[in-house]
Amino acid sequence: MQLQYAISATDYQAYYTWVMWDAPKNKKRRATYFLRQGLPLLAFLAAFYYTGTFAGFSRFTWLAIFFLAATFGFSFFNVRSKYQRIALEIAEDPANASIFLSNLLTIDNSGIVLKNEQSAHHFSWQAFIRKEETKDHYFLFVSAIQALIVPKRIFTTDVERQQFASLLSKNISLDAEFAASLGS
Repeated sequence: MQLQYAISATDYQAYYTWVMWDAPKNKKRRATYFLRQGLPLLAFLAAFYYTGTFAGFSRFTWLAIFFLAATFGFSFFNVRSKYQRIALEIAEDPANASIFLSNLLTIDNSGIVLKNEQSAHHFSWQAFIRKEETKDHYFLFVSAIQALIVPKRIFTTDVERQQFASLLSKNISLDAEFAASLGS
């Protein structure tokens, strides 16, 4: 099976955000972040409560609650968008242009070959330590942070997509298949 494609800045952004924030293995990182963001809010609310600020529920009280909640809410959205901004900066750097070259992806029982105008790489199936699948991409990891990014949009038919999925499930080891769910 052969597929011609180039990843886009949006594809890279999805990959980088997945690796740095969205992946199941980052659950502890996300929990720690949200806890760190929530503790100051709870401290402020406790201070307001114990100083009697909430006793009358004045306009000031509602305004304070609104601004604290808004600050807390923005911090939730900010961290993910921070990783998205970093990914776009990486994508826009001319030194990283090779990431976005047109590639010929050849998949068979021996592995995956990725060729472009600058290089060719052969990955045996044993090279893949983890496989992640999102709504729009397959990420085939060869190290903790390096992966082949395969956008699902490159499949022109359902048959092609199913053939690719079949080759992955047939050839990628069970360790790599279930690595994400085991937390590695």
